[in-house]
Amino acid sequence: MRLFAGLLALSLGGIAAAQVTYTYENTSSVAIGDNNCSGGGGITRSFNVSETFTVGASGTISLGIDIEHATRDQVRVYLTPPGGSEITVFDLTGSNTADNLFVTFVAASDAGDLATEATNDPVTSRAGGAVRYRRLIQQPALAIAPLPSNGVWTLRVCDDAAGTTGTFNRARLILRDANATAPTDFCGTEISRDWGLNGNQVAFPTTAVDFGSGVSVQQISRWAPVANGPSGDTRQSYETCTGTGPADNAADARCNWRLGNHQGYYKFSMDVPTVATKQNVEEATFEFSVPVLGLNFVGLDIDQQTGANAFEDMFRVEGYAGTGGTGASIPYQLTLVGGTPTAQIAGDWVEADADAAGYANTNGNVQVRFAAPVRSVRVTYAQGNEPVDDSDIQYIGISDFGF
Repeated sequence: MRLFAGLLALSLGGIAAAQVTYTYENTSSVAIGDNNCSGGGGITRSFNVSETFTVGASGTISLGIDIEHATRDQVRVYLTPPGGSEITVFDLTGSNTADNLFVTFVAASDAGDLATEATNDPVTSRAGGAVRYRRLIQQPALAIAPLPSNGVWTLRVCDDAAGTTGTFNRARLILRDANATAPTDFCGTEISRDWGLNGNQVAFPTTAVDFGSGVSVQQISRWAPVANGPSGDTRQSYETCTGTGPADNAADARCNWRLGNHQGYYKFSMDVPTVATKQNVEEATFEFSVPVLGLNFVGLDIDQQTGANAFEDMFRVEGYAGTGGTGASIPYQLTLVGGTPTAQIAGDWVEADADAAGYANTNGNVQVRFAAPVRSVRVTYAQGNEPVDDSDIQYIGISDFGF
């Protein structure tokens, strides 16, 4: 067992040499003002980065933005790294009068195109505030010449035309150390508990579940306008599955199948007919009775399907030092599993790009491992933009928590 509390504190040691993701949040909300871009104007916010590693290569710098504005093409967003030049992150040409900007800008390919995406980013896409930076947008300008991560990163947001105004709500800087891995050499024995012990097609309880050795885990929140997920959703989520039964159960056959070739998992699932996919998101937050060291699990079957039954999975994890998704954000390592991965890492999202071709296939799996003690962890499942509406039935799972 790996605990981290009071006198049980353990030394993390150094993070060894694949990729560890760090996130930095600025939640200081402010009015943006009207027609104030001239001369470097607008509002500024900063991110103080104490960790030192090299960033700049594609995928190592991403930016999440949460801005409410009634005329999207008036918004301008710029990011200046410490000791570097200002990067133009968002500066539309042409007309786009859609509302709001709830997005993550990434250098990764296949992440959408904001200039041609002219529908509103609805407030409902934020899942009651639990899910931010919902939509992925490709921005190659974030791939820059290598530079050190540490120092003050400055965000500038302004309004480029008279008329409508907006509000900056918050932003997230996402940096990835491409030469690091989360540590695994802790003393003690790893413990875990099979999700399937909770039962098949059974909602995971909101009361504490004993893991043994004085540790329990509790599902403290989930986003669900209806009991099973987004409004209009016809599939059941937030339940455990054994993955060992026959595949002909009328209630939900797929709960009896393996996901990512794994038996015993916690399931998310969506099927929301005729609704724009950017509105469809599910979120569950789990809290441990004490901080746990070495928390790891696998996101299962994150993939995409095209054609008549099209869908695209998106997956995100966030770990926190405090209860209820509060406190310092914990860095973590994401590792795409399988011989031919069906997804890519885009900012702090995992975005599907191909079909995993069968529930016994591991190509849609992603290993999650946290680099420091975790008290609470949030898992988010969302629909991608392929197709833009009326996705087919889609689902993912998470494997047993180990620590």
